[in-house]
Amino acid sequence: MSKPILTIGLTEKTNAAFERYVKLDQVSLVTSHNISAALALIAKESFRLIIYNAAELSTDDVQEMVLRIRRITYAPLVVVCAVEALAVTIEVGADVCVPPIANMHELFSVVLGQARRNECFSRLDNPEPGDPTLYRGDLIIDSRHHYVTQSGKLVRLQPLEFRLIAFMAKNDGLVLSSEQISPAIWLDDCHTSRDVARVISTLRRKMNDNAQNPKYIETVHGVGYRFLLTR
Repeated sequence: MSKPILTIGLTEKTNAAFERYVKLDQVSLVTSHNISAALALIAKESFRLIIYNAAELSTDDVQEMVLRIRRITYAPLVVVCAVEALAVTIEVGADVCVPPIANMHELFSVVLGQARRNECFSRLDNPEPGDPTLYRGDLIIDSRHHYVTQSGKLVRLQPLEFRLIAFMAKNDGLVLSSEQISPAIWLDDCHTSRDVARVISTLRRKMNDNAQNPKYIETVHGVGYRFLLTR
């Protein structure tokens, strides 16, 4: 059976209309009227997609609520929010933002398009042409906006560190030598294995990774490094 779709804060009328839409795809709808109840549901159950009506919230409050959702799940997330909050809401983890002026049919079209697109891709990489975003476990690596989030929290990386994790994540599961890594992260000349090890050490520290018990980057002694399969 397909996973249900969760709506948060939509009116009874909108939920009823939306339920008629999703029945065409044989998808069930779960509704919640407040974010606290929704977070409890998300912690217990997997959802195909989440719609969150945050139109009445301030920009700061929308960001906080989206981050709270992202700490629990990476299910596709559509957020209805004020126009001034659209850009920052995407930055903290929403997949699509819709202004509150959109009518119900426009909203449903966006939501179902997002749900169907994500259903078609077993690895949520490149759901749209030209979108270089990588999803690896609790990480989102967004090359378009040049940021990494870890369980919904922004990890502040220098360009060198970002290029390193993006390169390794694209080649996850493969053992990469320092000679392979070096030209991918330094855009001028090649550097030594010691230089690569130093950047990896800094990246591990910023991501609370441990070389002895790695979650993200494993050292394969005498060969190189491997980004662990964390999907």
